[in-house]
Parts: sequence; C-alpha cells; structure tokens
Amino acid sequence: MDRRRRNVWLTGIIIVVLMVVFPPWLYVDDVNPNQKSAGYHFLFGRPPVKSYEEMFGFVPDDKMPTEYVRVRLNGIRLTSQILTVVFFAIWRGIKLRGDSQASSAPFLALGICCVVVFILLVWIEF
Repeated sequence: MDRRRRNVWLTGIIIVVLMVVFPPWLYVDDVNPNQKSAGYHFLFGRPPVKSYEEMFGFVPDDKMPTEYVRVRLNGIRLTSQILTVVFFAIWRGIKLRGDSQASSAPFLALGICCVVVFILLVWIEF
C-alpha cells in the first residue's frame, strides 16, 4: 500500500474516532415536541441542562420548567457523519489505487445514496 492511500485511511480513522469521542448531543423536551442541537461535547461529559430560553431560543408563556428536558446523543447525526466519512475514505482509497473511474464513481454514488436513504428512513421513523 502506498503512502497516500495509507494517509487517507489513517485520516478517515482519526476523524471517525474524534466523532465518537466528541459526539453530537441533543436537547429533548419530553412534554413539548421541542428538540435542539446541544453541540458537540466529550462522550462522558454531556452538556448541562440550561434555562429553557438558552436551550430552545424562546421563553414559553407558562415559564416551562426544565425538569422535563433531557440531553441525549444525536444518534442520527452521528451515524450519518460516520457513514459519510467511511464512504468518502473508501472512495478516495479506490481512486488512489489507480482503478478506473468506472469502478470508483458508482461506489461513491452508492455511498451517497445509502447515507441519504438512512437519513430519510430515520426521519420518517421507519
């Protein structure tokens, strides 16, 4: 394996490890249908529950307490990010191997389609 392909695989692995160590989090309100991104934080250091206005960007009329708000991993975003990086790393590795475009282009298209189908299936709660 040449040096460029090894660097592509190593970069892909490092990016996936960083995505797992610093995953995306989500504020979820169990009473109202509110969800908002809590950003990326360390895996074992979930973000704190803040005031309702800080988390969701508005103040409800009845001054909702934050006791019904929880923080959870945004698994949909994390999975789609990992799939995207894996497919692009594999595609780039195939491209650097010197194979013709006839073999790498369909793989890239298949990878993009798989990521899009996964996101759509999860979005419609399949």
